[in-house]
Amino acid sequence: MLRSIAKVTLSGMLLICLATLIDAQQASTAITIDASRLDGVLNLPGPFPTQTTDDPGFADPNFDDSAWPKLRPGQSLADVDLKRASEHCAWVRIHLRIVNAHGPLAIAIGHRDYAYTVYANGRQIAASAGMASLTPIYDPPFAIALPPAQEITLAIRFYHVKPLTRSPLGRFQLGSPSVLISAIELARIREFDNDLATEFILGLVLLAFAAFFLVLYLAQRQRPEYLWLALYCFWIGGFFLVNIGILNGNISDGTWPRLAMASFGFYGDLCSLEFVIRFVRTKALWPLRLVELILLLAPLEVFFHFNPGYVTVPALTLWFIAFGYFLVQAFRTGNVENRLLLPPWSLVALSALWAYALQIFPRLYYPTFQVGRLGVIFGDIAVFLFLIGILAVVLYRFIRVTRDEQRAAAELEAARTVQQILIPETLPTIPGYTIASVYQPALQVGGDFFQIIPLPSAAALVVLGDVSGKGMQAAMTVSLLVGALRAAAETSISPAELLANLNRRLHGRGTGFTTCLILHVDPAGNITAANAGHLQPYLDGKELALDNDLPLGLSAESCYAESAFQLLPGTQLTLLTDGVVEARNASGELFGFSRTAAISTQSADEIAVAAQSFGQEDDITVLTLRYAPASGTQRI
Repeated sequence: MLRSIAKVTLSGMLLICLATLIDAQQASTAITIDASRLDGVLNLPGPFPTQTTDDPGFADPNFDDSAWPKLRPGQSLADVDLKRASEHCAWVRIHLRIVNAHGPLAIAIGHRDYAYTVYANGRQIAASAGMASLTPIYDPPFAIALPPAQEITLAIRFYHVKPLTRSPLGRFQLGSPSVLISAIELARIREFDNDLATEFILGLVLLAFAAFFLVLYLAQRQRPEYLWLALYCFWIGGFFLVNIGILNGNISDGTWPRLAMASFGFYGDLCSLEFVIRFVRTKALWPLRLVELILLLAPLEVFFHFNPGYVTVPALTLWFIAFGYFLVQAFRTGNVENRLLLPPWSLVALSALWAYALQIFPRLYYPTFQVGRLGVIFGDIAVFLFLIGILAVVLYRFIRVTRDEQRAAAELEAARTVQQILIPETLPTIPGYTIASVYQPALQVGGDFFQIIPLPSAAALVVLGDVSGKGMQAAMTVSLLVGALRAAAETSISPAELLANLNRRLHGRGTGFTTCLILHVDPAGNITAANAGHLQPYLDGKELALDNDLPLGLSAESCYAESAFQLLPGTQLTLLTDGVVEARNASGELFGFSRTAAISTQSADEIAVAAQSFGQEDDITVLTLRYAPASGTQRI
């Protein structure tokens, strides 16, 4: 019995000695703070015992951390041969001895990327907002009141969504609560100037650029690349401002602000792809649509508690590959504007790639600079140079396109004026005939023309033609033809001779051609016709089988034959251009010759309306001559 009591007593003495030894060892590593001499905020640089495994027992003030590696704030885990934690947790223990305390003290700790819980002498005294949800949200530093004790062992459990690579303890400050709160606010202001002010300015500038490019798009609606560029600037500008609002504490951090920020970033990347495709006017390949779908869905990563690099890095890698492909395509086109596009976009793409590479290689160097009180990173410089470069490129194109549009508008107006002169507004009178006409160009300026030239003995020449091409060139060809026709009609009234004369005038003047039908009409109903590749006329709903030769301008040796026939009283002769026959509906069906023949006995207005309603694609010209000698002639 006495031997058992002796053993128990000896074991107790050994435990007491061991506890005393541990207390003495921890006391030797304690940081002594003389509160009477503390007139401001004290920054403690460490090093502090750190461990990257997770065990609730680490919060016990009597736990022996003497074998733990010592780590300073901001130091890399690799510097002290500390392995990463599979569960993304780390513990830091700090031993304080407070002497001459005459009032409450507080501490401020943490890092913006880490959530944490603070234990003092084994009791939890504080926890950051992100610790409750274990999400990677920004936890701004705050003052944590210390218990009124002389010996305090602080145990801080840190959590991060990604494996740790650097010391989670970004700061450790101690002081009175009021002084510490002021110091935290001052540090926040300095941090804004050093890290956030430049991006805040860039965010506002990007939004201003978005409005500017939107105005350019409204001025040139046919240039959708300006709209996509405006959207790109809007999304990236919004990304900067939301991110700054979160980091500066103006926006409460959480899932929805993070979703907004992720959406702004990924959607900006998507708009950059669409801008380049439309700017260089290249064809979008189907894999690009898959990349864009991934970019659309990538922001949803914020709803899942896993490493955001698992989604962000692959998505941005695909974006970079697609973006690089289209930039290379732009450079290979040889177009000056496309080549000028390469430097600014390459710079911003390199900046984005560098930034996202940090998610894989956190120790990768990222250039930073100091300009007065403002901190500037490489990405800020890249965005600024991008804005200057892209503005120069877009303005260069905008000025050139505006100049080209003004020139084209002037040419179009000149062509319209010429055509108004050449297409008769009123029709001359031919005794014995009722004449009606409709001219409906597919565009503002067409290639169809017709003329009615009165001749001696009450006869007339009726001319209907179709010039290949559109715009000013077609209008000038029509002008040449009408002038040559009127000049030739002073010496010859033979339709065949007139066509031969016009053919000689046109041959060698371009690559186009002209179809033309000329009729010599007299009051007795006698008609002589010559046709140069034009549609045959219709007589009372039936197509006339006239000789039809080559269009004008194709061969200098072309000869034209004449065909003669006579109109009976009450019959109608209908002349038209291929705009009627080639009208096409939504399913691609042509109006065709059968429908044309069926309506050829109707009025000129009804024929033109029928073709237009079916689906006009080319100029429509219809000319009808109804022979009625007994009732005289009528002008319409």
